[in-house]
Amino acid sequence: MYSNVTDASAEYFLPAELTTALLDIPELARQSPTASLGVIVLALEPDTAFYRLQPESLQRFQHEIAGRLRDIKRPQDLLYLITPREWLLVLPDLRSSATLTMAMIKLHRMFDAYLLNIDSIALRLAATCGGAMYPEDGKDALYLVQSARIASIHARNNEEGQALYHADMEKLDDRLKSFDQEIRQAFQSESGLQLYLQPQVEAVGGACIGAECLLRWQRESGQWVSPPELLATIVRLGLRQLFNRWLFQRLGHICKELAAHHIALRLSVNLSANDLLDLEMPDLFGQALATWHIDPSMVLLEITETSMVQYTEHVADVLERFRQLGTQLSIDDFGTGFSGMSNLKNLPVHEVKIDKSFVRNIATSQRDREITASIIGLSHRLGLRVIAEGVETRESAQILAEMGCDHLQGFLFAPGLPPDKFIDWYQKRLEKPA
Repeated sequence: MYSNVTDASAEYFLPAELTTALLDIPELARQSPTASLGVIVLALEPDTAFYRLQPESLQRFQHEIAGRLRDIKRPQDLLYLITPREWLLVLPDLRSSATLTMAMIKLHRMFDAYLLNIDSIALRLAATCGGAMYPEDGKDALYLVQSARIASIHARNNEEGQALYHADMEKLDDRLKSFDQEIRQAFQSESGLQLYLQPQVEAVGGACIGAECLLRWQRESGQWVSPPELLATIVRLGLRQLFNRWLFQRLGHICKELAAHHIALRLSVNLSANDLLDLEMPDLFGQALATWHIDPSMVLLEITETSMVQYTEHVADVLERFRQLGTQLSIDDFGTGFSGMSNLKNLPVHEVKIDKSFVRNIATSQRDREITASIIGLSHRLGLRVIAEGVETRESAQILAEMGCDHLQGFLFAPGLPPDKFIDWYQKRLEKPA
């Protein structure tokens, strides 16, 4: 449960981080099917002196709080760090929510108005606790923790300083209620959520070799909702697993639709960072492949580079299981994250996708050209193919082709198209290559 701080203060130990909690919670719930599981978010609000602490002092602060929490928790309880001043406790084997409430009362009494001395700096703390129960307040681990954090926010405004989550804490105005209801209904409607296809072509020759599946949704009012807003709402509503099931089934349907027109192309879909923490995702994906009799090599899963910030053994295991299914993996938006090129050799990927921010100005920016050339060169030395997204001009396409980029994607060739429109585009391109 504890991991060493990787600096000179090696004697200090900190709790595991939230990423680990999101993996542990489902497993703990499975291990105790007849008992309840609860989570508590303890939020500590120090006075202003806290924000002047040096990194070493901040670690001592975290160590001191972790030590006090470790002393009062039960042996089976687990402790995690969410932010420098937020702590998550996971309490398995609970008889009822009353036990969770009693634990929050105990924590609040211990830390509220607590005076802590760190390197001769006196910190006075204010504490609030929010609790949530599995599965009543969230079957998804992230959703459950978010419920507890919402309860913690509400606890700031009551005299007890602690609160157990309930749905009324998220009262929405009529506009948001209508928005949420439409999203729930969209999973059931044939005219609801859609996947459009944006072509991917060879940099030399222009033949279409694949397409990226892009999420689209048009509300009843006619308003198109941006994919980031749509996905954020899906996560907030705890519908991510339902969405993934829909995504893979819709992918299978499109594959069959293309095959009916004798079109054999590799299709790519995007996975989020949270998807990589879900140990059931490879099984869910494998089931969809089997149901629709899809060749796994004809599907490519795109993973954003920023999700590699939390690259752990669990994430590596999920990625490896995807690879073992026979599907291909790509790092999306490469160059914008923090993992850098050093992690590239460790990931079981087949493709690197250069972010459009480098491609957009490649004809006018020497710096962008140098970065792009470096990514292409390194990727090829590692045996990876390279695709550039956001290609909008023939000049950019020509520069990328001369650099050795393998594939291109962008408005120069086509925007995202509904499957039937994509089929028309593809057949016309065969008749008259670009």
